[in-house]
Amino acid sequence: MAAAGASGLYVNPNTGAAQAGLAPFRNALINGDMRINQRGTSTNLASLTAVGTTFAYSCDRWHAYRTGFVTGTAIAQGINLTVGDMPFNEAGITTFSRISRISGNTGTQELFLAYNMESQDSVKYKNKPVTLSFYVRGGANFSGSGLYSEILSGTGNDQVLRSGYTNGTVEQQKLTTINTSWIKVTLTKTVSSLLNQIGVRFSYAPTGTAGAADHFDITGVQLELGSVATPFEVRPYSVELQMCMRYYYRISSSTNTYTGYSIGVCGGGAGVLYVITYPVVMRIAATNASQFSTSPIGTFSFNTGATGLVNVASFILVTDGCSIYNGVFIVNGTGTATAGLSVQLRSSSSGGYIAFDAEM
Repeated sequence: MAAAGASGLYVNPNTGAAQAGLAPFRNALINGDMRINQRGTSTNLASLTAVGTTFAYSCDRWHAYRTGFVTGTAIAQGINLTVGDMPFNEAGITTFSRISRISGNTGTQELFLAYNMESQDSVKYKNKPVTLSFYVRGGANFSGSGLYSEILSGTGNDQVLRSGYTNGTVEQQKLTTINTSWIKVTLTKTVSSLLNQIGVRFSYAPTGTAGAADHFDITGVQLELGSVATPFEVRPYSVELQMCMRYYYRISSSTNTYTGYSIGVCGGGAGVLYVITYPVVMRIAATNASQFSTSPIGTFSFNTGATGLVNVASFILVTDGCSIYNGVFIVNGTGTATAGLSVQLRSSSSGGYIAFDAEM
């Protein structure tokens, strides 16, 4: 007979406390503890990454932007939580995202941190109670009157919250007063019977001129079925990373110079065709394979045998060759390679990378 669900007691691996059995994968959100940071958003809290006139990812799956997509926002991944911090004590969480207004900025447009769920993962929550829980704290110069926490829904398919959901509705909104100490917040709402997609968003409207710490930190974000907030689900790192790679895959040289990325065949001239197989099946065929490092971050080159190293001039995505399983692209160099020659694509810098984007 198949088990009907979790039952009995178990020892919470995060706290050591005995509690009722909990189902695995109950958190509908990926990377809620902000561990995965493939894009390399700054981990230096004294030097955050600026967000431009569109949006930027603070950590995988979580993107920040501002009303009107104006500048003045900065983001970072914090990696220094330890004993004494509520997220660490309660769930073993060591990382968080920081969303900040840049010091000296006078703009009062709202700052947002948002997450989009795929429609196929959202529909099971129709007309059911869901609970959003998270840990949050504010900076010493946090200028908002509070933090808005929202569960939003729409009837469209795989849409992007920052551009608006079709027939979008705010299913839950609450103004939470925050200070420099971590607090845990929980929100419960029965969502629409018409929804086809769910999104989660946090925001605040700043006032005056930004001080050096006009920000909020957030982690342990969990959205689950039911009206009770269960302890944050800390999944194995390898599992969370693979779940993130469904949306974004980055190959990085890390600390190694001359890292090999792929082997291609030259058709003559400066162009070489390469194929990279993804470690997981991506959400859609990559829409942007032109994300690659350039000097001084890193310079790619391919070894032509006869002429030595040829610097990379451009990456061109072969859209009719890409799939959810692999990326196909042409690399054009600054020199000529021999036709038919096998050519290695590699980075001559520890900061080199190639990225494939299938995000929403």
